[in-house]
Amino acid sequence: MSDPPPDREGQVLRATVTVIGWEAGSEEDVADTIERVAGARIAIQDAKPPVVVLDRSLPEDAKNAATRLRAAGATVSIEELWVMRGESHEGQTRPTCPVCGSSHTQPFGHAGPAARVNRKCTDCGQLFRIRGTSV
Repeated sequence: MSDPPPDREGQVLRATVTVIGWEAGSEEDVADTIERVAGARIAIQDAKPPVVVLDRSLPEDAKNAATRLRAAGATVSIEELWVMRGESHEGQTRPTCPVCGSSHTQPFGHAGPAARVNRKCTDCGQLFRIRGTSV
């Protein structure tokens, strides 16, 4: 990872990948690729472009995602932006652990495809589930 230019001190480069359209007949391939890249399935027949697939991701991840989406038949745009260090994941609040109260929690990705997403506290190791949200 390279250092930012002097006028961007304290900032990191991030990229947003947006699908702005797709070829006729490639809807299912595009939906499958979006699910693999972003981890969330969308109903492509109901979606209206533009669809943000990745927001504020690493530039290399964004380029890889764009390559995969283009191969599936999507028209993709990548917007690179500089954000202050620490703000790259702003807006993605983490729920607190119900046992120890720590905000050091993460999604526990070993649930099945139809299961609710569990969370795990990285401080005490407690597994828990957030009710009423898809976090």
